[in-house]
Amino acid sequence: MSTGTVLCDHDPVYRGVDIPLRFFKGAVFLHKGSLAATGYVVDQTPQLEELPDAPKPGAIGEGD
Repeated sequence: MSTGTVLCDHDPVYRGVDIPLRFFKGAVFLHKGSLAATGYVVDQTPQLEELPDAPKPGAIGEGD
């Protein structure tokens, strides 16, 4: 299994650190004796609306 960030130019910056909004996950496994794989990209941008203090896409610095 592999997991990681999908970095983008419009990811917000908080205290000098880029906060990635998307993540990927991939897995390779055996299915009925054959090799198979699946992968996903998950975007957490919609959840930022529920967090009023979270940095928004394109924000730079603290409180932007």
